Amino acid sequence: MREAGAQGRLAWMVPLTAVPALRPPRTPRPAGPAPARLGPGPAPALDHASLHTLAEAVSDLETVASRDVRALFVSALDPRLRRRIDSGAVPVVFSHQLVLRAHRDYGILGEVLDHLAAWEEASAPMRRVREAAAPLLRGCGDT
Repeated sequence: MREAGAQGRLAWMVPLTAVPALRPPRTPRPAGPAPARLGPGPAPALDHASLHTLAEAVSDLETVASRDVRALFVSALDPRLRRRIDSGAVPVVFSHQLVLRAHRDYGILGEVLDHLAAWEEASAPMRRVREAAAPLLRGCGDT
């Protein structure tokens, strides 16, 4: 015991109920459905057809089609998203990753599309992207 204490391995076991600040709350969770989550976050349900349509439209953008411009665009994205997508992939694969991760994983699809719109400067393909994104943005409150 003395040897263990000298090496810093000695510990006291105190029950959590003995320390008021660490005591778990005693209020039971009410029965029924879980409360709705507020704030931005991943969409609860995925509409794969809409995601595919949007990704196809995004792949037609000059910002995505040009590898050099795409690299600059990706460098300005949210760091969480930037780490999860492959900027060197072909445009169709890149756009599918971008749309899926932004919508499902982080709930920032609207922010990503705003960023794309700034790069595209109101081009006709960008208008098609906005039209394709409308059902997804209505569904997640990311307008």
